[in-house]
Amino acid sequence: MKVFVYGSLKRGHYNHYLIKDQKFLREAQTRKEFSLYDLGSFPAMVENGSSSIVGEVYQVDKRALKDLDRLESHPHFYRRKEIQLDNGEKVLTYLLNDEYIPPSKSKIIRNGKW
Repeated sequence: MKVFVYGSLKRGHYNHYLIKDQKFLREAQTRKEFSLYDLGSFPAMVENGSSSIVGEVYQVDKRALKDLDRLESHPHFYRRKEIQLDNGEKVLTYLLNDEYIPPSKSKIIRNGKW
């Protein structure tokens, strides 16, 4: 399975250890359909925005996907969903559930890169 990561799972960040043994495919970005919120020590991507989010794509196995689900508290805090990148490629990613979206738009990272 291909997974798009955009925060603490990227290379050089503190949760990357969960996927460091998985196959890094490329840097990528989403279509301009999302918003990226700064939640302090991590970001959160949500639908129905107008930004392209910058991240990395990995080929992961079932064990790694299970580890990612656990880290992201899927499906309670984040939910895993298939999205399309700007090149049309379909990948899985983790989107923040609506009830956790901050009320302040000032927390949006306008350039889509955390």
